[in-house]
Amino acid sequence: MSKNTTSLSKHNQVILPSLFLSTEEQAYSFSAQVKQASINLGFDSFQSSLISLAVSEITINAVRYANGAKIHVYKTTNQKGLSILVEDTGPGIKNIKQAMASGYSTHNSLGLGLAAAKRTVDKMVINTSSKGTAITLTSYLPIPREVIDIGSVSFPKMGEYYKRDNFCIKTYQGECILIALFDSYETKTNVQAALLLINTFINEHYDLPLKELVIGCHRLLKGANYTRSMDMGLLRITPSSAESLIVGNISITTLLPTSNPIQKLSGGLGSNFPPSLIITHIKLSSPFCFALHSNGIDSVSLPKIDTLALNSKKHAEHIFDNHARADDDATIIVIKSYE
Repeated sequence: MSKNTTSLSKHNQVILPSLFLSTEEQAYSFSAQVKQASINLGFDSFQSSLISLAVSEITINAVRYANGAKIHVYKTTNQKGLSILVEDTGPGIKNIKQAMASGYSTHNSLGLGLAAAKRTVDKMVINTSSKGTAITLTSYLPIPREVIDIGSVSFPKMGEYYKRDNFCIKTYQGECILIALFDSYETKTNVQAALLLINTFINEHYDLPLKELVIGCHRLLKGANYTRSMDMGLLRITPSSAESLIVGNISITTLLPTSNPIQKLSGGLGSNFPPSLIITHIKLSSPFCFALHSNGIDSVSLPKIDTLALNSKKHAEHIFDNHARADDDATIIVIKSYE
């Protein structure tokens, strides 16, 4: 039993019996079992199919080029998803970077390649050497709307077809959320490329600490020689707490009482970067409600509306209709828990 298997078996509930796969038929059959197990766990048919496809690619490659593989399927430690460990004793992957390149595929497999397989799951970890390869695929269940509900509205200023605002919402580990809202002051020629650069980075590195995310985005903008700054607000919500980091003219507001005022730092990303970064930590109690908005929203106050009476989408629409400015891009994101 390998170190990878031992680590899983001590802490994770088995979903399917471990099995050694030596033929393509066994690999396809086991992938179908993984799909059904995913559905039984609570994944929808589409996500279950994606998980099954990723397992097919990895196991068939192992059968063809490593004389088979041992496969283990477990619940994640937090019981919010499943992990699939595929272990072989083949020659290893000589060039992981090449193997992970988009479009790279091995001979007559399903054609997904490792890069595409990685995109179908939440996390893929590869450990390889001349003695074999262990690949762990992990997917998490979506957070139910009755646990955390998110709604957003975002439009460019009147008369424009593009926005300088952009946002990213990442749910992960079946219980955590990162919301990033950013507003670029770049030239019209460069603004969309700058927004895409930052959006891609956050989507790939969403689980980094907030300070590292902001520093990484700042360095990317500097390295790309963009001349104007970008405002950014980050909010991370976990089962017991929340934390935020704001640089520039983004606002994060708690719409239900809290003892922690959310701090905002002057400056920007790409230029005029603040000398130090300050994170606001918030202890959560249910119900809670947060609003993130760009400077195209003047206020989030709705005195005649009960905060918990609306779902997040309707709440965001009411704020937008009452407080969005016509002469600026306007983005509002509402996150709430009703429990």
